[in-house]
Amino acid sequence: MTTSNEAEVKSSEVEVKSLSEPGAKAVSKGPKVPDILVNPESQAYITASINEAVKSVFASLAPVLKETMEATALTPQKMLEMENLRRAPDPDKLKRELRERALLYEDEKERLATIARSQAACRHKYPTGTYSTSTISNYPDRQMRILCHLCLKVYHPAQWVIGAPDQENPRGRAYIEPETPGYRELLADTVMQRGSGGTV
Repeated sequence: MTTSNEAEVKSSEVEVKSLSEPGAKAVSKGPKVPDILVNPESQAYITASINEAVKSVFASLAPVLKETMEATALTPQKMLEMENLRRAPDPDKLKRELRERALLYEDEKERLATIARSQAACRHKYPTGTYSTSTISNYPDRQMRILCHLCLKVYHPAQWVIGAPDQENPRGRAYIEPETPGYRELLADTVMQRGSGGTV
């Protein structure tokens, strides 16, 4: 009883024998080239025709390829445009920052107004009736300042102040700031109550 493998081997042996017999022809894998074309002139003509066809195809594609390469090329101008787009502020983010700054400004304005109201209403005295102030005498101009320990306000005489810098004064503009209203009266009361030794 023969198996399938043995049958395949026998069939292949038959095919080999049939090919080895006289007059047997091998099966061709493609169309046969006419004998008239098997010469140098025909081969040269075919080669030249193929070359011309390839050149014409690439010549027709050249403008399209050129436009595509120019459109996709990363030039310095395109890099600059990309960088400008990257650095361009986001409108939504800019609006949010402006809104937050406005809220912070309003909060700070309200806080300063609250401090100013509390300082204006302060009597600079403890419930016992004694002044809640003391003198500060270690300033370079040797003039005393008065500090209230309840409202934390500093009363000062006329003094030199260096303001914020501007275009004409990069190191700041120096000007004389007038004395705090009520400075002299509060200084006299503080010195009278605590004496000149009551410094901080």
